[in-house]
Amino acid sequence: MSRRLPTWLIFLIAFAAIQAAWEGVRPTMLGRQWVEGLLVPASAQLLSWVQPQATVQVRGRKLQSPRGGITVQRGCEGMEFMAMGWAALLTLALSGRRPARPVAASPDVHRAALALAIPHLRRLGLAWLVVTAGVLALATLRLASLMWCRMVWPDALGLWHGMLTPVLMVLGTAALCAPWLRPVTRPAAA
Repeated sequence: MSRRLPTWLIFLIAFAAIQAAWEGVRPTMLGRQWVEGLLVPASAQLLSWVQPQATVQVRGRKLQSPRGGITVQRGCEGMEFMAMGWAALLTLALSGRRPARPVAASPDVHRAALALAIPHLRRLGLAWLVVTAGVLALATLRLASLMWCRMVWPDALGLWHGMLTPVLMVLGTAALCAPWLRPVTRPAAA
């Protein structure tokens, strides 16, 4: 009798593995590109679009304006939330949970298994794309909102940075994953 790991344990292992992988990538050119080439410029562009009078400049990991600036430090680049979303999807894939679909009777077991797996993999591929793009958008919004708060309401930056935006990021990431994590339905035994 084979025994499966509990779903929560699969999630924790996947989350830890993804975080460890990011820690290895963070100091490389790929890690710097994520922050300095994508996240920070996108946040500055968003701020310039929403509030044209805000003159925000990008300086590596920094967003700078005449009214102050912020630096993207370790943990502020949104990868923890990316890891959370990816771990949820990986847990779905590794736990064997997938929405069951009836398969036409076939004597070839391998063809039947493939017929079940391909739609699941397509949905999961779309899920990876949606979660990745969505978390990038959330991280960009978060960073832009932190810079806006720094410029407009500096006294609230601590609350905004330490409490409100992390909760919103967790809820946003969960909302991005929710469509793929619905309960599994299995066909009735014949």
